[in-house]
Amino acid sequence: MSVSWRQATSPRALLVVLTVVVVLALLVGGTASATVFGAYNPSWDGASELRATASAVETETVIAENASEYGATTPEETVGFILSPESQYTPADAARVETFVRNGGTLVVAEDFGTASNPLLASIGADTRVDGRLLRDERFYGESPEMPLIQQVNAHTYTEGVESLTLNRPTAVEPNGSTVLAISSNYTYADANLNGELDDSESLRQFPVATVESVGSGEVVVLGDPSLFINVMIDRSDNRAFVENLLETHETAIIDVSQVDAVPPLIAARLTLEESVPLQLVVGVILVVGISYWGVGRELLSTIRQWLGPTAPPERPTQPKAIEQRIRARFPEWDEDRVQRVREEVIKRQQTKEDND
Repeated sequence: MSVSWRQATSPRALLVVLTVVVVLALLVGGTASATVFGAYNPSWDGASELRATASAVETETVIAENASEYGATTPEETVGFILSPESQYTPADAARVETFVRNGGTLVVAEDFGTASNPLLASIGADTRVDGRLLRDERFYGESPEMPLIQQVNAHTYTEGVESLTLNRPTAVEPNGSTVLAISSNYTYADANLNGELDDSESLRQFPVATVESVGSGEVVVLGDPSLFINVMIDRSDNRAFVENLLETHETAIIDVSQVDAVPPLIAARLTLEESVPLQLVVGVILVVGISYWGVGRELLSTIRQWLGPTAPPERPTQPKAIEQRIRARFPEWDEDRVQRVREEVIKRQQTKEDND
């Protein structure tokens, strides 16, 4: 039975609104993340735009909750993204990443001040290291010297069409023989004590901020700023072009979230279901059985209703004569005057209710 807005009371309307709000909150909370650099974080500090960019260039995206995903792809056609991991990879997981790279995979490690990336780079046989000190450029920058504008970009497949990059609180990378892709201006210094000033122990010079090197049959790209991939930064300068180059040259992109708590519960459940064939069979059986029982239940309920007959209360009479007949049938002992008075009162109340509706 449908209920019009006019029939809805304030408590009922409030319940409807509250139900809608709760359902929306559950959906948003279950499918979005607030983790910095999170692949499902749509806020300014999330990396949901990285997934959107991959989709735009028709690169398949794989969200890796564990390092075993590296072994489930074709390395030569895959690029993996590791954005500032919060914890170190276990020796077994680092070995999986190394196997992926040495078999032809491309790995992008973007780090600024974390402590987990350098051990991983060492484990997989890469020579580049992350410096860990904040870079400031006092002349070429965006909103502040902590957002240096990188205008020296060297020619490479990954830098095609990239004339400049804008970084956000980056650090330098130590090439140690690897190829430098981008380097800061001569007005940059490493602010070791974070006082925002150029001290006597600090000097202005150029710093590499992005490199690429061969490891086995694959490549390792190291960038001293994971913020380049976040939603608020990806459209600065030619940042998006750089990201697109990394993606377009590969068929599949692995976004590695194995060392961060970045996957919302509903997304995690979906990923678990996609990865487990036995679980898919179990869920399928449950759905089939549930639908079957639902159909049987509805049929049984319909049969019971037919046996019982109409359950709706009889409609109240609205015509004066019908009202009078009903009053007489229910109260045969009443005299004529009393029947007429009650009939008039019933008609009066019905008219008042119709006017209010």
